[in-house]
Amino acid sequence: MKKTYITLVSEQAIPNVQYIKEFAAQVDRYLFVSTERMEKNNSAQHIIDACALKPGSYKVVVVNQESLSDILTKLEAALSEKLFLGTKGFIVNCTLGTKVMSIALYEYFRNKGNAQLLYTPIGSNSYKGLIDEKFGGTFTQKVNVEEYVKSYGIGIAKSSSTLFSNIDYTLVFFEKYMNFGFDQYQILEALRTGENQKYRAKGLDIFSKIEGLDNFLKAIAFPLSTDNVLIAKEVRYLTGGWFEEWTYFIIKHRLGLNDKEILIGLNTVLNAENDLDVVFVLNNTFHIIECKTAIPDAYLQQTTLYKSGALVDKFGRNAKSYIFTLSNLRAKDGQFKKGVMDRSLQQNVIVADKETLLNDFENFMKDNFIK
Repeated sequence: MKKTYITLVSEQAIPNVQYIKEFAAQVDRYLFVSTERMEKNNSAQHIIDACALKPGSYKVVVVNQESLSDILTKLEAALSEKLFLGTKGFIVNCTLGTKVMSIALYEYFRNKGNAQLLYTPIGSNSYKGLIDEKFGGTFTQKVNVEEYVKSYGIGIAKSSSTLFSNIDYTLVFFEKYMNFGFDQYQILEALRTGENQKYRAKGLDIFSKIEGLDNFLKAIAFPLSTDNVLIAKEVRYLTGGWFEEWTYFIIKHRLGLNDKEILIGLNTVLNAENDLDVVFVLNNTFHIIECKTAIPDAYLQQTTLYKSGALVDKFGRNAKSYIFTLSNLRAKDGQFKKGVMDRSLQQNVIVADKETLLNDFENFMKDNFIK
């Protein structure tokens, strides 16, 4: 038998996932100390599922979060069970829970020679020893998107892991899009709204339905899979999917993320389905980016910002929400329009518009992602 991991369960799931991944080679038993409020939301089970812990390797004990004696009594009873007998030692995470719960763990284990009491300083990516201050280090294991989402009890319906195009074509399309004239934008708008918006779902098999479409596709060297036919995924790419892919490519390469740390087209399930354009985990912080090639001020203020702000609350206190758009949201002085700024601050959503993406993206990356 290896060591036993002891932890407190709270609203913040990621610190536990992080510790479990980091010490996986040393630990084969787990004791989660939780509360009635946490277990109403199955918080411990969400962490267990996210970390794919083996059945029979863990126990969840529910305590009175404000009663030191109750916590100590239940700890003693749980650790006397067969599951934990013979353990070689304990790794005790005192970071989470209430103050009383943390004190209880400290009091129970501080005089045990085979227990290592740890905590994570606020805002850090490291762990330190409470008693043995020499024991500590930086977390080497990263939490990926699937683990992060599952740890908050959110299901994954699907992820559009297959991109329509490669980075080279998408970078070229970005440059061409920024220089399109009125006629080209009208063709794209006709694709987006034509036939009661059915093109994005069913495709378009007769180019004559949209005047100038054939010549437009030739001018941009669009890679048709079938002559004279635009299939659904090609329509989706032309009408905004390309911007999601551009965002995905840029973020992935600039930040050096792997395929598990960033996803495009993530469909999550929590009471209702939500389509997330681009999501990634960096330093165990969850980032959600909604991509809009064009967006009217009124719509942005009344709908998109509210939706993005409400959604991010489901992914923990440290999750961050962004809107990327190629619309110009600036006033004459070059600053964001007051309505946009006020609503973005209210909903805690960070906006990157045309000016940001074209002329200030490096600073935007440093301010929000690279710290």
